[in-house]
Amino acid sequence: MKIPRSNVSPYIFWNSTEHGYYKDPSNLFWEYGQETGFDARLHDLRHKFAIERLKEGWSIYRVQKYIGHGSVLTTERYYLRYLTAKEKARVSADGDNGFR
Repeated sequence: MKIPRSNVSPYIFWNSTEHGYYKDPSNLFWEYGQETGFDARLHDLRHKFAIERLKEGWSIYRVQKYIGHGSVLTTERYYLRYLTAKEKARVSADGDNGFR
């Protein structure tokens, strides 16, 4: 409550140094990507992690735990579409692979 509000910055934690206003890591990552042509968001790394683990054969439940989804249905909705039918059967058939 003691942090003064800024009329020029939308950030809660703001400053007016030579580096500009406060930015969170995802904003900094995005700017770096724009400068270097990487053209991806920090959140895209999360998606890549999940998809690669599923393709390696991790169970859908194990990936759910690592990603932090409250429901395995969320994990399925976002990531199963990137797998082949054989990969889908493998990640779903063996339950939790002992990682529940």
